[in-house]
Amino acid sequence: MPGVQFDMTTSVDLRPVRTAREMAQFIDLPWRIDRALGGDPHWVPPLRLGVKAALDRRHPFWLRNRRQLWIACQNGEPVGRIAAILNREHQEHWRDATGFWGFFETIDEPRVAGALLSAAETWLLERGCDAAVGPVNPSPHYEMGILTEGFDEPPHLMLTHNPPYYRLLLEAAGYEKAKDLYAYRLPVETVALEGKMQRVRDALERRWDVTVRAGEMRHFAREAAIIHRLYNASMSGQWGFTPIGDREFAAFAADLKRILDPDLVLFAERRGEPIGFLLALPNLNEIFIRIRDGRLLPFGLLKLLWLRRSVRSVRVILVGMLPEWQRRGVGSLLYREITRRVREKGYAGGEIAWVLEDNVLMNRSARLLGGFVHKTYRVYRKGIVQPSLPC
Repeated sequence: MPGVQFDMTTSVDLRPVRTAREMAQFIDLPWRIDRALGGDPHWVPPLRLGVKAALDRRHPFWLRNRRQLWIACQNGEPVGRIAAILNREHQEHWRDATGFWGFFETIDEPRVAGALLSAAETWLLERGCDAAVGPVNPSPHYEMGILTEGFDEPPHLMLTHNPPYYRLLLEAAGYEKAKDLYAYRLPVETVALEGKMQRVRDALERRWDVTVRAGEMRHFAREAAIIHRLYNASMSGQWGFTPIGDREFAAFAADLKRILDPDLVLFAERRGEPIGFLLALPNLNEIFIRIRDGRLLPFGLLKLLWLRRSVRSVRVILVGMLPEWQRRGVGSLLYREITRRVREKGYAGGEIAWVLEDNVLMNRSARLLGGFVHKTYRVYRKGIVQPSLPC
């Protein structure tokens, strides 16, 4: 996709977001850029209400963490945005001084991207950070990374899409790869469930008395609490992960409750005790891509309700096991059951995303199932230091 060229002599004006009008401009930036590029048919517009809620200071994430938002303008017109994010929970958990940035959007102009990133870096540096990592929107529990491979089709639910030039702009600003994240495509008709996967499942059922059950919506609070506990336990030590607190997870679960299919929420249990879970969601991006303005009112909500039955794919968004069970193949039981259910419900395929590039077990499992990487997302890092004074 070609970038949009702008007058190199035009100055870049950075404006901190302070007013409701400026916040509305901040939220609207992705639509402005998409219009400037002529409209990307594979971009799935976010729901404006969702972006507004994520940035609302009453969101549980912002109760302890801090941020500063900027809009970049040329000739008085917004052409970029960024959020600098001080994630205190990350710093306390990892005992480091990493800062973050996110909600990054820009035209294809190195000076605009550079000004935005420099502002975020300076703000983080003034608050004791020695590195800037991004994009995260606003933390690794949510959207993360820019798309670097796989621009030829829309993303699945809760995954990002951006113009190809973002990678070049970030690298020109001195950023290097921190981590790649993979999205695995899994066509239902070709998923491999025999051979080694079958032998592991048989052994688990016979030797360890492990079974799988579906979630129960009438016990939603109980099921959410189980997922919360297993999620924090299973992800401990993974790159970028910090345990998610009760209030933030409750808000996350409340959002998911509106869209999940209980038949696609699975628990692995040993003698009634949960040891693992799998959460798959209908890929509502198949609908959101048709709501081009990102507004549910007045007609977007009706479109969402009417078209939901036509969704043809799912996204496996979370899979987790207690650490002592992670190398015993519990995932094979969950994958077999989710594949059976996805087929029965008439879905054509699915995606496992995202998977850290160095998560050996998850990458191996995805490939054993017959999956293949069809999109790659990248998180970037840059060391930031106080500039030295001239002699």
